Amino acid sequence: MIRLGVIGAGPIASKHLEVLAALDGVVVAAVSSRRQEPRAALAKQFGIPRQFDAFDELLAEPLDAVLVLVAPDAIAAVARSALTRSIPTFLEKPPGLTLRDAESLAELAQKLGVVNQVGLNRRFYSVIAAARAAVEQSGRFFGVNIEAPEAIERARAAGRSEQVLQHWVAANSLHTIDLLRYLGGNIRARHRVCHGDSQLSETSMAALLEFESGAIGQYTAHWGSPGRWSASLYGRGVTAALVPFEQGLLRRANGNEEAIAIDDVDVRFKPGFYRQLEVFVNQLRNGSSCAGPAADLADAARSMELADWLSGGMH
Repeated sequence: MIRLGVIGAGPIASKHLEVLAALDGVVVAAVSSRRQEPRAALAKQFGIPRQFDAFDELLAEPLDAVLVLVAPDAIAAVARSALTRSIPTFLEKPPGLTLRDAESLAELAQKLGVVNQVGLNRRFYSVIAAARAAVEQSGRFFGVNIEAPEAIERARAAGRSEQVLQHWVAANSLHTIDLLRYLGGNIRARHRVCHGDSQLSETSMAALLEFESGAIGQYTAHWGSPGRWSASLYGRGVTAALVPFEQGLLRRANGNEEAIAIDDVDVRFKPGFYRQLEVFVNQLRNGSSCAGPAADLADAARSMELADWLSGGMH
């Protein structure tokens, strides 16, 4: 039996706990959060026997691994404490608000040889996997285009801290930037345009990438304009349109269109969550390293570097 601890009691924690409850041979033994009411509610809902106010107390428990599911501006410090104790760690994105945060955590995990994984769940979407497969099967991958508007004013109105808002490219847009990297592969050349403003409400950024495969990547984000995240993948005689990322459509050269089927676990649980935690638990069982499409800290740090470059250091 694998004994896990969960640090954080926000809405995202419940989504992870739903998956953990469905995985065989896994038990959540402890949860910690300074917010007592939501922590107690999670403990009751999922039958978690031990509760702690301080995450350091949880880290002293006999656990096989921990999930760090705290706010973006706290992730790096909490993850560092877990990794320093050589506790296998799954952490939600971002792996810190800055590139240095991410690189420092990656260096620490590598130095101590600690199993780790970052929650970049879009990599595990069944519709994205199917879209990618359809394009690869066409025999030629021409490119990928991602549009990533951000409702920054809505985030501000929701009470996000100014520190998190100033690092919103890492705190939220990292999902879209990582997906660009994941789908395109290694980058051969890159060009960018970035216009920012002090309130971020009229920030715009765009990038044109050439991947080592010869495929072209495009990324655009206009934070002052409403819209949904979307992606298009282009192959020989086929285009995969994902609008939003959770829904997919294949367009064929003969004019036919077909919806991409969604895997059952992406219907039952928050999309991508089941598969990514399944990979993490298998790492714990087998003592193996992070397996694709999962991202470890070293891989996530490369996406953080792309995000830092794309934003032009505006934060």
